[in-house]
Amino acid sequence: MKKLYFLVLCVLTLLMIPSLNGATPLSSILYNTTTRDVAQTNLNYYGNGGGLTNVNVSLLSNSVKNFGAKGDGITDDTLAINLAMNSITSGDIYFPFGTYIVSHTNIAGTYTNGIFKFRSNIRFIGAEGSIIRNTTLAGGGGIASMFAPDLSYAPITNVSFENLHLENSPYMSGNCGIILCTDQDASSNQIQNITIQNCSFNNFGSAIYILQRTTLGSGTRQVNGVKILNNVTTNCPGSFVTADGEDILISGNTAAGDASGESGYDAVSIHSGIRVTVANNHFQNYHAGGGVINIRNNNNSMCGSRDVIVSGNTIEDCNTLGIVVSLQPLENTYGVRWVNINHNTVKDALTGIYLYSGLSDSSSTPFDNIIVADNIVQTTITGIYIRGGLSKHGDTINVSGNIINMPSTGINGWCLAIENTDLINVTGNNINCKNGNTNQLALYWTNSLSFIFNNNCLTADNAAINSVIVSGVANGTFVGNNIYGAANVYFGDRVIARDNIFRSLSTINDHAIFGGFLVEYCGNLMTVYKDSVPTTEMWNAGDVAINTLATTHTNRGWICISSGPPGTWKAFGPIEP
Repeated sequence: MKKLYFLVLCVLTLLMIPSLNGATPLSSILYNTTTRDVAQTNLNYYGNGGGLTNVNVSLLSNSVKNFGAKGDGITDDTLAINLAMNSITSGDIYFPFGTYIVSHTNIAGTYTNGIFKFRSNIRFIGAEGSIIRNTTLAGGGGIASMFAPDLSYAPITNVSFENLHLENSPYMSGNCGIILCTDQDASSNQIQNITIQNCSFNNFGSAIYILQRTTLGSGTRQVNGVKILNNVTTNCPGSFVTADGEDILISGNTAAGDASGESGYDAVSIHSGIRVTVANNHFQNYHAGGGVINIRNNNNSMCGSRDVIVSGNTIEDCNTLGIVVSLQPLENTYGVRWVNINHNTVKDALTGIYLYSGLSDSSSTPFDNIIVADNIVQTTITGIYIRGGLSKHGDTINVSGNIINMPSTGINGWCLAIENTDLINVTGNNINCKNGNTNQLALYWTNSLSFIFNNNCLTADNAAINSVIVSGVANGTFVGNNIYGAANVYFGDRVIARDNIFRSLSTINDHAIFGGFLVEYCGNLMTVYKDSVPTTEMWNAGDVAINTLATTHTNRGWICISSGPPGTWKAFGPIEP
């Protein structure tokens, strides 16, 4: 009797166990386990974050195979998949394990056309190992795609693509995997709440294209709420994501361009985006375009990007610019504002971080409230380059806590270059210029207003004519920095140079001390290498000149004991025979 009671209790317990961590209930897993589709549905679908997700067995009724799709890698399943999509007004479209051949020979590149036209409230789900392979799609004047919104049912809302593997065979440069494009000059949001996650894209010109085609002005946003999470691309030399809209999250993706070096676009291109986050992605093998991550204005919408976060990304093996914030000459109505670029790593790019304005008039402010902080940059030409407009400068730019490393490549360039800026603060950076090229500059700063360069460590192990140049500035402070190894330091007008430490300098240009409208030069300590005691230029008490001709019966060098031009010097460190 006790054994029977225990057995009944065990059975009842199993039937009453709820789902754990979102897993499918036991009763659903056991349902019709003789078919491969059920097993794939419940055990091999991966949702957000890669964890197992509860997929109701009702998906089987919306399986594309129920509408005639074979998934055998031979049969053209285009019609069957479209039948499945047209059979529901909302719900799931499920691709069981298999390879689905799709095609469309009459598709023109109209941006809103695609093999499959989706409507609202649809979730496309692929079982692990399912592949949707296009064999004939050819682009026209725009971009042809595999999935595109059916704007005759706009607005298109609440659509997700999960665990799909999309590919072209062979590679087709004019094609896109998923496109989210609106009609010309639509007056309201047409596409909202779209999620693309855990998908892969292979052999496309571009993977994901988000485009709002409007000339209605700054207040119009046609695309709203897009999440692009944990996707992978291979051999997609065009853009991974072109994003133009509002509330866009691009996170956790791995995108590879063309290892052969023929990539022609940006990995992520943000055109007039508002509240856009690009975080924790890995980008590799992009070799052309405006930048691996390119934030810019869209001349069509005449609206500047703002509230943009670029954080925690890794960019490597890209023979182009790394992270770019730019405005072109025609895009002069609205600037780029409130951009935070932090904790990124850029390796083996031409320029690590580039802020550029092509504006030539004073009708707008190109940059406003830009933060560049705690990034690691190792590049071949320029580490960080900030360049405002010709007559209207960028405002309120903060560059802090970055590590800039320039290897010995022998290429002309700058570790840190700043031109045409207002209200810029450069603080607490570690700048290492190890290039032996005579035209390499560790710091180049010109034509700026209200600048601060404080508490930075700058190592310039080169023989440049002027390793550090600060000229054409007004109301600038150069305070508390540690400058090591620069061949020359040149200060221009209206600069306060105070409490810095200069080591191993051949000279400090005397114009830095007395030239122009220099406000103050005091409290700086300098160590230089000379073959004799200094007899010209301004020196401070505590400055040291190391004797380059030291031998027995001579001294190690000279120390300045009172300030002046040249000050009073005493020998120190006699060398015994």
